[in-house]
Amino acid sequence: MIFAFRRVAAAVSLASILAACSQQQLNSASHDISSRAPAIFDNGVLATKVMAKLASVDAPDALYTSASANGGTVTLHGKARTPALAERFVAAAKTVAGVTAVRDEFAIDQHLPRVGRDAAAFGLTTAVRANLVGQAGVNGVGIGVSARSGVVTLSGRVKTAALRETLVSAARGTSGVRDVVDRLTVGS
Repeated sequence: MIFAFRRVAAAVSLASILAACSQQQLNSASHDISSRAPAIFDNGVLATKVMAKLASVDAPDALYTSASANGGTVTLHGKARTPALAERFVAAAKTVAGVTAVRDEFAIDQHLPRVGRDAAAFGLTTAVRANLVGQAGVNGVGIGVSARSGVVTLSGRVKTAALRETLVSAARGTSGVRDVVDRLTVGS
């Protein structure tokens, strides 16, 4: 939920900025983004791995968290039900390969609503996302993933049929997945 909102907000901001740019500015920005793409991708992968780890600690409360990464430094955001749970999340994040430091920016909220089935879906969705990125690299980052009762739905556009099959196979290979609904389309 939080990730989708941030993604939409970032896209709207980027579109607004680009609309006001000259061609020379666009070319310069494109070069800058291209040169930073590997680091951006690595940061996204690391943040996804951390979120999967948080879901393994406490899936219901992990719904109220998010992670961002810059280099090996991970920042944990959102809410935790108790200080002890925030500490468990921080300790878990530190165990993820590639994490060199963890910044705790949790707010404590003992009145967070309890979530049941949605938390299991969140945990499964996070695990599938991590598998997609692990199997398909940057090609797995923009794929829509939703889960309900062990059924995972993949959506989005991929460049080739082979990539589509890799993504579907990665989703099927994720622990807890009973079935995969393939709504991926092939084309540029």
